[in-house]
Amino acid sequence: MKNLMVKWKRWKELQIQRELMLKDLEDELGFDISLSEEETIRNAMESFFEVLNEDIPKEMLKSWMK
Repeated sequence: MKNLMVKWKRWKELQIQRELMLKDLEDELGFDISLSEEETIRNAMESFFEVLNEDIPKEMLKSWMK
């Protein structure tokens, strides 16, 4: 479980960094392409859970095979 929290924090941080890069790009382009903080967190959660749905069965299988 601790490992999942570390992964989640890292995943969330990556999404926040992505949003900061979009804000920099928006300054150069001259129009708004950024997401709200709520949308950024929601996107982070959705993509994290997609990865998690793939990782959990793999981890369970590894555990059962031991």
